Amino acid sequence: ATITPVDTLCSNEDTLRLQAVDGGGTWSGNGIVDPVNGIFDPAVAGSGNHQIIYQIPGSCGDSDSITITVIAGDDASFSYSAGAYCLSDPDPVAVVTGTTGGVFSITPSGVVDPVNGTIDLSMTGPGTFTVTYATAGVCPDTSSVTVVIDSFFIATITPAGPFCTDDPPVTLTAASPGGIWTGNGITDATTGTFDPSVAGQGQHLITYTIGGSCGDTDSIVIEVQQADDASFSYSDSIFCVLAMDPVPVIQGTSGGVFTILPAGSINATTGQIDLDATGAGNYTVIYATSGQCADTQQFAIRIIPGYDATITPAGPFCVNEPAINLTAADPGGVWQGNGITDANNGTFDPSAAGQGSHTIIYTISGVCGDSDTITIDVFNSVDASFTYPATEFCLNDTNPVAQIAGTPGGVFTMDNNGVIDNATGEIDLPASGAGVFTVTYAVGNGSCADTQSLQITIDTVSDASITPAGPFCTGDTAVMLTAASPGGMWSGNGIVANVAGLFDPRVAGPGVHMVTYTISGNCGDSDTVFITVNQSPQVNISGTSPICEGDIAELSAVGSGSVFWSTGDTVGTISVAPSTTTTYSAAVSNSCGIAVDSFTVEVTVKPQAMIVPDSAMITSGSSITLSATGGTSYLWWPDDGLTCNDCQQTIAVPSETVTYCVEASNGNCTDTACAVVIVQPCSNLFIPTAFSPNGDGINDIFRILGDDC
Repeated sequence: ATITPVDTLCSNEDTLRLQAVDGGGTWSGNGIVDPVNGIFDPAVAGSGNHQIIYQIPGSCGDSDSITITVIAGDDASFSYSAGAYCLSDPDPVAVVTGTTGGVFSITPSGVVDPVNGTIDLSMTGPGTFTVTYATAGVCPDTSSVTVVIDSFFIATITPAGPFCTDDPPVTLTAASPGGIWTGNGITDATTGTFDPSVAGQGQHLITYTIGGSCGDTDSIVIEVQQADDASFSYSDSIFCVLAMDPVPVIQGTSGGVFTILPAGSINATTGQIDLDATGAGNYTVIYATSGQCADTQQFAIRIIPGYDATITPAGPFCVNEPAINLTAADPGGVWQGNGITDANNGTFDPSAAGQGSHTIIYTISGVCGDSDTITIDVFNSVDASFTYPATEFCLNDTNPVAQIAGTPGGVFTMDNNGVIDNATGEIDLPASGAGVFTVTYAVGNGSCADTQSLQITIDTVSDASITPAGPFCTGDTAVMLTAASPGGMWSGNGIVANVAGLFDPRVAGPGVHMVTYTISGNCGDSDTVFITVNQSPQVNISGTSPICEGDIAELSAVGSGSVFWSTGDTVGTISVAPSTTTTYSAAVSNSCGIAVDSFTVEVTVKPQAMIVPDSAMITSGSSITLSATGGTSYLWWPDDGLTCNDCQQTIAVPSETVTYCVEASNGNCTDTACAVVIVQPCSNLFIPTAFSPNGDGINDIFRILGDDC
């Protein structure tokens, strides 16, 4: 147990582990802080001489002791009156609270009195400095103090917040350190610790003050908002797959979003879990709020498989049939009911049950258990007789249901891919489609069975919906009407082909005409539309033509609507005076288009009638030839004394002065010219004895002559 000697120690040294030749012993004595490992703490022992004993127990044990001398260690503790100074402050002097006689130093480069620690602020200048004090005794010590020298302090607070009531404490900061923090929520005035949970919801005034001659102060308002609470729970943590889908109760903040991990089916708003869709397994439901101070919480859910006790339908049976084992979706349950001879295997014996309807129950126990019930019919004999309300149906009829006249409980089937309810015999007409099908009903088993069949026809439903047509105009050609389904007959005013559906607007005439389309038969249909036929525009011009140059022609347009003339007129009758042959047109318009008619007014040049001579003087009984020009036919008047009144040239023998006129015509137009024939009386009359009518103008006319004739 011989102890290894130890040199003199200082009270400020670290702990020391003592050593002995053999281990396994126990240490004791002043300063021993671990008797097993022999840890000696000079600080605990204090200055002085301390006896230390080491003892190894047992019949072969041993013991030893030594004296350890502990000398009191130096204490380099010192301080300044403040942690920060202005350049203009008095130079601070260190206050040594421990061992005196040490040496002061400052880093980085600064000016400090090594004996008393006085800092020359102006010579050191602004900055952050570390002043170190070191003693020089047998047991020396060293300590340091940080001093900040500022030209002046700036208390401007760094903005903070907003926070939530559940946020952790934060340390506020300002431009210059060394100040004091005050205000609601400040838990450490020196470091500026602000605790939102202590402050609570609201707006809190925080003030930071730096004292001294170059001190400063600043204030900010920190907002703390109430944190959301995402607390929620379900009625249980274990559910069966087939149980009612659970909905959580939100104890905290509503309006959050639910999710489930791993991937499951959950209503994000209500948190309702779709157990069947999610399936068995362990899940974590997460509820997260979305406010400014959002929160998230979790709830562990376990979904276990649920049993399905659905019994496979059985029967009907005859009383003489052998026993059978009933089955269900999931095994492991117990069977009960009249006729059950083995509750575990579900053995049903028709002879034991007897004739009648028997209720059979299958129960699977447990948290996720289930139960089901069926009725099994037992007959002395069976009859598969059945009927339907009809044997022919349309696709849009109500699905027909079989009427079982015999033994119920059988199975219906349908060929040609028809769709039928096996238990009720209800035929799904739309799903089966059109066609001829055989429905078979089978009831019973083995020797106690019967089967009957019935033929069912499903017809396509006719759709007589007429495609809208029109409006038409009375001038349009015939059009072919159409409907959704062919094969019907068309009727109504304007229909000129009943099978083809040809509608002729010209036959129908103007108006609204009802047209009907009818498809006959069991699944027939009928539809009616109203077709509008509008009057096509019509116009006809009548008038005078030809006309003579300078005359006026009257033109009249008759039509079905307002008239628009090429002259710009909009009245029915207009007057025109063309100088040359001109064609005029008139138009009438409506929704059916425009009708135009034209009329040509032929202008004939007016003849220029002339008589030669246009005046003459003759003696009484004399004649004169009058010639007309300018026309193709002539008419003279008065005809007294004229040899011809419709000749171009005529001889006038007037008995007195007369004005003769002639009308010259070119076939269309006429003109009139007149000539005056003056007759002077004769004297000394004598009667010629002869005349010579040879046209030479001399003695051509037999007449009485006088001296003045």
